[in-house]
Amino acid sequence: MEQEYKQKPINKDYLASSLKDFDSEILSKKYLRANDEQVHTHANEEVLNRLNVSDTGALLFDGTEINKNELFQLFENNNVLNRNIEEETARAKEAEKIIADHISAEQDRAYNRENVIETQVSTESEAIRQLIDLSYASANGYTDDKIAKLINGAPSTLDTLKEIADALEENDDVVKALNDAIGSKTDQAEFDAHMNNQTIHVTASDMKNLSAPAFIQASSRAAIESEETLSILFGKIKKWFADLETVAFSGNYNDLIDKPVIPTKTSQLTNDAGYKSTDNDTWKANTASSEGYVAPGTDHANQVWKTDENGNPAWRDEAAIRTGTVLEQTLTAGATTLTFTDDAITDDSMIDVYTDPYCDELTAVEQDGNTLTLTFEAQSAAMRVCVKVGGDTYGID
Repeated sequence: MEQEYKQKPINKDYLASSLKDFDSEILSKKYLRANDEQVHTHANEEVLNRLNVSDTGALLFDGTEINKNELFQLFENNNVLNRNIEEETARAKEAEKIIADHISAEQDRAYNRENVIETQVSTESEAIRQLIDLSYASANGYTDDKIAKLINGAPSTLDTLKEIADALEENDDVVKALNDAIGSKTDQAEFDAHMNNQTIHVTASDMKNLSAPAFIQASSRAAIESEETLSILFGKIKKWFADLETVAFSGNYNDLIDKPVIPTKTSQLTNDAGYKSTDNDTWKANTASSEGYVAPGTDHANQVWKTDENGNPAWRDEAAIRTGTVLEQTLTAGATTLTFTDDAITDDSMIDVYTDPYCDELTAVEQDGNTLTLTFEAQSAAMRVCVKVGGDTYGID
């Protein structure tokens, strides 16, 4: 129900003190998240800037009294709205980026197509120019060749039609003599005798035998001989082709005849060399007197396969070969001294020093009771230093 109230500004402290069961810390972390509660620079700024309190202490939203649950619902609705706006904004930016990328890609493709077309036009123009030049040169060459053949070495005084016409006119007697000779050409009888001479002429039948010779298959295979006619040669060749088996044309293994049997399993082979075909060897365990397999490592964690004093192998504790006390420190870059203190360090202790990475620049070792001081040359990088006191000297992992 709307009521008229005298309004005054509110802040987080008011909300925490005026609303029953109100957790101010939750309000601050979940809804406000602002350094100054009087300045609502956060997700719910719009909601809080519209809140006021009446003189009677009632909470107002745009002049309308609301309770705690209604206020929280306003916060939740505003948060959902803000998230939706942020998501839609992000999607819009992503869509804008996709469109921009697509436009850029299309522009690149259009530019590439333009370059290709320009290259093709340039190439084709050059080819046309070269073709025109070649045609022109060919035409000139053809014309020059025909003119040269027409002149055929004629003297310069008779290498034009005008010069020849003038020469004929000046030598009319010679022309008359030539015409007389043409008039005394061969008569019909001499011509017929020449045409009927089969020795010096090729007949239509002869031409057909050359272009499309007729032949039949030879009765048996025989080598071809020099100066044989086409009919005989092709007859022999056809006989050779007829006697070839199918495999000669197909190349298929299955078209062979008298094929050998190819084994498909080892039982079809003859073991004439006596190779071993069964495994009848018996594996045996490793003992002090013979080689053999190592027993399974189940239930033998952190143990090693080793022998005892009599040479009998078995899984045994690693402590049997790795003993002593290991102390470890890191020598920082530029430092030169490390100090180790432990009860295991005594005057009688065997002491081994290991470094990682390896370093051979240990310049001094001093022991004072249970304290050991190591001095190195200054290192450019940090170095792991391990001190093994007592036990074996097999190294440190």
